[in-house]
Amino acid sequence: MDKLKKAMIAAVDRSRLRCATFGPAAASWSDVDVLKATEQKLVLFDDGQAFEARWDAIPPRQVYDLAEALLGPSPAPGDRFGLGLFCLKNKMTPEARRIFESLATTDLGPSRASTWRGSGRPGTKCSVS
Repeated sequence: MDKLKKAMIAAVDRSRLRCATFGPAAASWSDVDVLKATEQKLVLFDDGQAFEARWDAIPPRQVYDLAEALLGPSPAPGDRFGLGLFCLKNKMTPEARRIFESLATTDLGPSRASTWRGSGRPGTKCSVS
């Protein structure tokens, strides 16, 4: 999952990302731009102000949506595997199942079979411009 996080950080730093709703439930922002990412946090911009949000304070569904938006429709198998593990860890079973099934024809096919277990949940959306 560390490799996935590094891929997401790199993608944030080279693209402009806008999320309809983003942030921890106690401090959620609307139509926020994600300006920068580091190992510890994201820097967000909303209503003329910059905010920082720690990765661990962001709801798992939003991290998943962020990964989907940043990595595109066909991320590298290693990134997909990391996202699948993230989904399993956060009880996002339908998403994990879809991701692990997409790895069946890759070199990671046997790994996904030994990793997969479970059942599910829904979400929010981000888009890259």
